[in-house]
Amino acid sequence: DIAALPFSADDIRKAMKVGTEITLRDEDGAGKVKLVEWTVTEANADEVTLHTKILSEDFKLVEDQGTSVHKWTEMRDHAAFPVDQTVRSEGMLTVPVGVHETWLYVVSSTNEDGKNVESFYQFAKTLPGPPVQMSIVVDGKVVRKMTMVGRR
Repeated sequence: DIAALPFSADDIRKAMKVGTEITLRDEDGAGKVKLVEWTVTEANADEVTLHTKILSEDFKLVEDQGTSVHKWTEMRDHAAFPVDQTVRSEGMLTVPVGVHETWLYVVSSTNEDGKNVESFYQFAKTLPGPPVQMSIVVDGKVVRKMTMVGRR
């Protein structure tokens, strides 16, 4: 069983029309930062084509990763968390893309090394798609944090 999903595939499809750009600040546990930019270049009822670029913190191109095609249901299922490992609550969050009412999903698990892992996903209720903030904590240490810094 999975916890209640924040959005349906149709919600995400309607919110991520051709031309939509989403930029995420991705920081690893050592403090290394990169920006990930996704642009919707094609979309139909079943699939979306995303063009991905990796940028430096000052928005200079580091790598053009080209395009990839995804089913809308795959996009939805990125937020499919086991119900017995997930606590969902509501809150408010201020991020560079604004102040948003959110659903917070806290997913608790154990990794292959037996360490405790807590993953925090905050989805803005009015921005169907990826979380506006996500962090992964292993044995009390943040090993990855992503924050949405742009969406247009």
